Amino acid sequence: MTSVLDSSATEVAEQSDTVSDDASIVATDASNRPAHGTPAGEYLWLDPHKLKRAPNRDEKPANADHDASIARFGNFVPLIVVRTDEGEYEVHDGWNRTVSLRKTDHMASCVVLPSDASKDEIEREKERIARQYNTGAHRFDQSAKDRYDAAKQMLDLGVPIKEATKLLVGMPQKQVSAVKKIAKAPSVEKAHREHKLDLFQSLRAAEEFGDDPDAIAELEAAAANGRFEHHLQRMLDLRAERAAAEQAAEEARAFEEQAKAAYDAQVADLTGRGYIVLDDTDVPADYPALVGLVTASGEPATEDDITTPGNYAVRLVPLFVAYDNDNEIITPDLIDFDTREDTSLYPVEGMYHWEDVIAKPDWVRHYYCLDLEAENLALVEPVDVEADSPVIDDDEDEDPAAAAARRAAAEEQRRLAEEQHQRAAQEAADKLRRATQLNALVRSATKVRREFIREHLFSGRKSVPDGSWELIGKVMQHPSMLTRLAAGYLVDSLGGAVPNSPQNKGQGARDNHGALRALLRTAAALEAEMQPSDREADTWRRVSSFHGEWLNYLETALDYQSAPIEKHYTGELTQDEVIAAEYGETTATNDPGEAGDVSDLTDLDTAGPQQSGSADAELAEPGHPDIELGDTEDTHGDSQANPDFTL
Repeated sequence: MTSVLDSSATEVAEQSDTVSDDASIVATDASNRPAHGTPAGEYLWLDPHKLKRAPNRDEKPANADHDASIARFGNFVPLIVVRTDEGEYEVHDGWNRTVSLRKTDHMASCVVLPSDASKDEIEREKERIARQYNTGAHRFDQSAKDRYDAAKQMLDLGVPIKEATKLLVGMPQKQVSAVKKIAKAPSVEKAHREHKLDLFQSLRAAEEFGDDPDAIAELEAAAANGRFEHHLQRMLDLRAERAAAEQAAEEARAFEEQAKAAYDAQVADLTGRGYIVLDDTDVPADYPALVGLVTASGEPATEDDITTPGNYAVRLVPLFVAYDNDNEIITPDLIDFDTREDTSLYPVEGMYHWEDVIAKPDWVRHYYCLDLEAENLALVEPVDVEADSPVIDDDEDEDPAAAAARRAAAEEQRRLAEEQHQRAAQEAADKLRRATQLNALVRSATKVRREFIREHLFSGRKSVPDGSWELIGKVMQHPSMLTRLAAGYLVDSLGGAVPNSPQNKGQGARDNHGALRALLRTAAALEAEMQPSDREADTWRRVSSFHGEWLNYLETALDYQSAPIEKHYTGELTQDEVIAAEYGETTATNDPGEAGDVSDLTDLDTAGPQQSGSADAELAEPGHPDIELGDTEDTHGDSQANPDFTL
């Protein structure tokens, strides 16, 4: 008998990701081909109770019609049985028929194949798996578990992925590769075998989280609601945020250590020369600052006028100094601070990207004179108060009871003002947190949506889906959308798989290609309108009718599953409902469906790690401690307005 697994008898076409129909055709070597009429095995009647179950697929659920047919006629299709070296009979194909036969008095109709003694145990197991998989594949649809088990059993035998792909005809190589990775994560494997995650969901879960039961349980729940990709992206983004926070904390600790070392060096230098170094930030009122003094000639006093260091106290104020990679100082006007908030931006020509700036700690010395006479310095003359300006003494001739009442009223007013301030601060913090949460959801949803568009709309497609021309026509009514800068970038990002010219010269092919290119421009324009850049993730505050139209198109034409934040664009969910769905929080607002509640806030202040935790810190050029980093002009933003388009 010639086995389909015998490499000298069979040749299967090479394949990479998929097996074509032609590749599944086996070309048999004529020299090893059995002669016509050669027995391939025996046909025997066997007692089903004496049959042994070989490793096989799970028993199917009870089927009354199947049992009734077996009870009446026995098994029309013979079982495939292999006689072992010990003389037992193993059922390699037809175990569910065997189970039904055991409920009757019928004997089992069997084709008995001999165990090939010329092959070792591994080769015989490979033959068994291939026979079970391929016969099952041709008779009825196999479940995901059946396919997984066949591939895993092959891999457990040590069969290389390419060989397993040839033996399991019709199973793409990428599926066998996925099984190999999934098998390393038991919790993922369990979810797949229980049909809670499909093969490629399981692969993503195993690649990203390994054998993490909590993470896999989250993904199972998300998959059950049709939100696997969106929830996975949120989990990845949250993990990246935590990693960034940990890195920022580590950088802050290192920076603080550098700052302390620089501080200690300054203190040692100052005290060694006789100066008094102030430890706290509150300078006594009777210590006049050097910058507010004049010399005997009336000129402003400077460090050059210090004669005796012991007559001065010094306060050290933290300062950040920016350097480039060559250790050259960079002044703040040469740093493009937009790149700090969105590191994907290119800096304005001639300016530095934030990631190319090295901030080092330094300390500015603020001097205070303790003995003006000894230093021959004087305070700047105060401006005289006009003679007709009355000086009011609130307590003059005031009745003690009235004074007490006035002070009590003032204290009550102060208390109420403090309470109001605290409420306002809490409201601002809540709004900022809410804006940060919504922005994070927008970013995650955008990543998933754009990957979906690349894969399902512009990868390998030769024509546009139904409804595309209607959408294209509506966008063409707003040409500014098509020409904005972000749309140009997104054409390349979304349509990398769309050829620049049709692959067929026929008129129909050229028309389809033109439609596909038009749809690509339309999709890029709509995506740029929704989120021009990672920094501008505030789609929730400027929802337009185009957003809903675009998402409805994706859902209808491509079965896209929208995230909760995207359902806010279509008007299905309010902001509160989105936050409740994603974060499990409820927030009382006057009108939760309106973006105006937090429209004046962004999460830019929380977009990236700060260089230091010091509130007094400045970034400046040495010698100019008054230079602070303020807001800079947004040279990257899109100057076009975002009207609420009406379709």
